[in-house]
Amino acid sequence: MKRLLAWLLIPVVAVVAAFAIATRWPAAANHPVQQQVLSDYFNQVSSLVLQSNSPAANTVARSLTLTALPQLNGDRRGLVLKFLADAKLLNSTAATSMENADFSGAKLDRAKLANLQLAGVNLQTAQLVQADLQAANLQSALLQTATFREANLQNAKLQEANLMRSNLQAANLEGADLTGASLRGANLRGANLSRAILNGADLEGASLEGANLTQAKLEKAELEQARMTRSTLDQAVLRGAFLRGAFLEGASMEEANFQAADLRATILKEADLRRSNLQRSNLTRANLQAAELDDARLQGANLTQANLRRASLDDARLVNVIWCDTKMPDGRINRDSCE
Repeated sequence: MKRLLAWLLIPVVAVVAAFAIATRWPAAANHPVQQQVLSDYFNQVSSLVLQSNSPAANTVARSLTLTALPQLNGDRRGLVLKFLADAKLLNSTAATSMENADFSGAKLDRAKLANLQLAGVNLQTAQLVQADLQAANLQSALLQTATFREANLQNAKLQEANLMRSNLQAANLEGADLTGASLRGANLRGANLSRAILNGADLEGASLEGANLTQAKLEKAELEQARMTRSTLDQAVLRGAFLRGAFLEGASMEEANFQAADLRATILKEADLRRSNLQRSNLTRANLQAAELDDARLQGANLTQANLRRASLDDARLVNVIWCDTKMPDGRINRDSCE
């Protein structure tokens, strides 16, 4: 039994030793008070981990962490989070809650944070470039203006997270759950959001140029003024979504579901909407010039003042479409539904 315990403690001892070395970096002389806080924290939590892994010990570790963080700068906050991760205090079995812990401004570029329990943490303005957050739990986390450029967030749990104005350029969010998340003004250019769940998410004014949203779920999502030029939304579900004034020029949306969506004044020029479902959608003043709408379902759609010049509508279903001052593919104005 003693031999088994010794083997189990080896990883913890290694973590303690590594961070003891890290705390003696040259920059320590510039922040002696912070360095002492960090050193004391590592010693106390390390001792706690070595002595016990009980729920009571986890509670003490949380208390020590919440006390130390406000006294540290971003670099040292990053060290604390890496320490907790390496000491296995944030995995699903240990489950030391870090809710409301202030890691804002933490430097975590290329950090290994996969599968961690980080629900409710504050990572505002944190640097997480190329960080591995695969399957991490970040529900209700505060992530405003954080940088996740090229980070791996595949299958991450981000329900109700606040990602306003965050930088997620070229990030991998495949299969991530962003239900109800706030991504207003976020940078998602070139991001992989295939199969991501964004139902009820707020993406107003977000940049999604070139993003991959294949089979993504965006029911009742807010995408007003979102920039989605050349993005891919094949087989995506946007039932009841709000896309007023969104920019979707050249986007690929084959077999996408826009049923009852608000697409007023949306730019859909040269977009590929073949076999898409646009039933009962509101396309008032939408720009659909040269768009491909072959086999699209447009039953009950409102195309008042829409521009369909040079659009392709082969085999499209057009029963009960509202035509009022609509510019048709041949350039004529259709007023059949005007009162």
